[in-house]
Amino acid sequence: ANLHDNTYWSSPVLGSQIQTIFSGVNPSRIFEYKPGDSNPIYEIPGYENYVHWFNKPSGAMDRGYGYAAEGPAAPVGAGDDYVSPLRHELTFTGVPNNGTFSINTYFKGVTDQGIENDNFNLFGNPYPTAINIETFLTSNPVVSQVAIWTHGTEISGGTGGSYTPADYIYYTSAGPSEPGVTENIGSAQGFMARTIAYGNISFNNGLKMIDANNQFFKTEIRKKSDLAKNEEDKLWLRLKDGKEKSGILVAYLEKATDGLDDRYDAAGGLGEKNISLYSQMGESKLAIQALGIFSPEKSVPLGITVKE
Repeated sequence: ANLHDNTYWSSPVLGSQIQTIFSGVNPSRIFEYKPGDSNPIYEIPGYENYVHWFNKPSGAMDRGYGYAAEGPAAPVGAGDDYVSPLRHELTFTGVPNNGTFSINTYFKGVTDQGIENDNFNLFGNPYPTAINIETFLTSNPVVSQVAIWTHGTEISGGTGGSYTPADYIYYTSAGPSEPGVTENIGSAQGFMARTIAYGNISFNNGLKMIDANNQFFKTEIRKKSDLAKNEEDKLWLRLKDGKEKSGILVAYLEKATDGLDDRYDAAGGLGEKNISLYSQMGESKLAIQALGIFSPEKSVPLGITVKE
């Protein structure tokens, strides 16, 4: 494993402290995401994907928010051949979060266009059970899509370099941008959500799923169900070049229209990729495109972008 493998976490209990939960992790490699703020460290060409990330070495893990952390740092005196443990296990001890509560969101005033990611917020599952993405979307109308970080591609350079924006899986009411992904967000999983309006989001016990805590995205270890439900009338496409990849979903749904639909259609948005496959609707380049019920006369324009 690579100590730079990055995972998005959230606390399922009250009172968690970052410096305790992430003990053993280099404090400079623990982050929070602050949309609306720009970190001057990353305001240079080539680092645009990281401009909203800020170091968060200590303090409380706020309920309902997410945090990113790399793997445990190498022990003092470890040689160049040190291999980080494959599993990075965290222990949360305390009173489990429960009930209904709301948290603030950021919205810049206009919806994101193209690869803009200004309206993404980093939240997290605050409960010790899985929560349902689809219920989260329908109960929070200020949110249009969820993005889950998988870190499925090794950081460029092996031990340093850049992360791959293509490692996000997007999810809307139409389904996931990758096949086999189910609607459950595991306990302690952090996730991105894109806002389309001003307002708060609400967590409540109605989001909880029973006996479904079987999907967590964490570098090489991806704990997940075997099959996603309701995969009929859905088509997944993937473009791959070596380790670089880009996937999209085209879904034909009774509840969707052939135009742009909030909470059904989704642009990728979280960073510029080296290669990008997308479907096109007008000026919009989509990672998930939902259309009305299928008919043979319908066509879906596709496009490919390759970064020089």
